[in-house]
Amino acid sequence: MPDSQREICLIHANCLGDPLARLLEASPFFQRRYQVVKAVNYTREAIPDALLARCSLFLYQHLSAKWEELASQRLVSLLPSAARAIRLPVPVFRGYWPFWTNRSPMQFADVFLERLLGTGLAAQDMLLLYVKRGALAACDLDAPALESLALLRAAEAEGALPCADFIATWWRRIQVFNTINHPAPPLLRHIAEQTLLRLGLPPLGDVADALDVSCDEGGPTRFEQPIHPQVGQRHGLAFANETRAYRVFGTRMTFAAYTACYLDCRLLNRVDFVSYLRQVSGDTGETDIAAPRV
Repeated sequence: MPDSQREICLIHANCLGDPLARLLEASPFFQRRYQVVKAVNYTREAIPDALLARCSLFLYQHLSAKWEELASQRLVSLLPSAARAIRLPVPVFRGYWPFWTNRSPMQFADVFLERLLGTGLAAQDMLLLYVKRGALAACDLDAPALESLALLRAAEAEGALPCADFIATWWRRIQVFNTINHPAPPLLRHIAEQTLLRLGLPPLGDVADALDVSCDEGGPTRFEQPIHPQVGQRHGLAFANETRAYRVFGTRMTFAAYTACYLDCRLLNRVDFVSYLRQVSGDTGETDIAAPRV
């Protein structure tokens, strides 16, 4: 159907928006009815009132009143009376990365490593202390996953599409996040399926099997945040061991190699870890990949 005859579906979201759009548009039932328009929320991309007035389906990640003109409550109030508004989840999960912290200017900051950096030890000694077997024995590796799931369930109680049960069921069996805030393909597909279900449309089925989607600009995954092998051992993660080589832009790295890069970047007094990793890997891309600042 020509665009002029299709209804407007506006997706107001973070990096989830691109892969969600690709998956939804893989549904012939959705694609025949809706023309997707995307607006990135965290960059404060403007949304014209005229676009909201034409919108039939509004898929959004909730923004509070502090976002002013982009606050979700305001945007929903400007929709036509017959329009549907569906709140999307904001998937963040610390189960694989229990030491992630936002109390550092460093991207993908690790509180364990930050403490080691404060000791004045040599980089090689810090690396050995962190990656050696048994180093995390006294750490609580369970609470971060439970806390992440609790936050997702709280949002679901307010109307967000469900994903917490899916994560709780599958996160130990298959990798459901590539970084702390980038869902992996299985979770992306689940969110798309839940959207279709809410709309009363059939599931994707085989039509989405060939799609290689990620939050890295919606295309194939370019960055996988390495998981500490001892976290993998604690939770029985077959995909998180000492020998796994994770995708890190233009190269692949084990967890130990990635940690060595982290320490080197910090000791050089650099905080743009993504740029550092691109430099090390020989990657010249411009993908904006950053851990959430929440």
